[in-house]
Amino acid sequence: MLMTIREKIQTLKDRYDQRRKDREDRRIILEPFVDRLNEIRQAPRVTKNDFFCTSCHRDVTGLSFKQVSAVRPMLPTAWFISKCPLGHRVIRRITDKNTDPYYDFSLMVSRSRYDMRDDFLDPSDPRFQILYPKQYAELMKHHERGGKK
Repeated sequence: MLMTIREKIQTLKDRYDQRRKDREDRRIILEPFVDRLNEIRQAPRVTKNDFFCTSCHRDVTGLSFKQVSAVRPMLPTAWFISKCPLGHRVIRRITDKNTDPYYDFSLMVSRSRYDMRDDFLDPSDPRFQILYPKQYAELMKHHERGGKK
C-alpha cells in the first residue's frame, strides 16, 4: 500500500508529538529524583552544623561530614554526621528535612520559635488585638466601612 506524501508527513508529525509527550512524561516522573540529586550535590562535603544529641539531650555545634546512601537507586538519601563532645553520633538530614528530628527536639529551635511566635500573628488571633491595638482598630474601621478606602 502506497502512502501519499501528506500521509507520510502526518505520520511523522504524530510520531514527533508522541515522542515529545513521552519525554515530558519522563521528565515529570524523574523530577523528584533530579531534585534530590541536586540537593545532595549542592550540600558541602564538610561543614559546621547544629545538631541535637538525643543521648545528652542538648544542642551541639560541630564539624560535620556528608554521607550518601544509594541503597534505593531512585531515592538516594544524604545526611550530615558528626559527634557530640561526649562522643555520641549525631545526624542532620540533607534530604527529607521535613522528617529531620532536629527540628522536633532541639532546644535552640524551640526557643527560636517561641521568640518569633508573635512576629507572624494573624488579625484573627486574639493576641493581635492585645499586641497591636492601633492596627487592630484601623482594621476594624476598615472592615466596618465595607473594606473600602
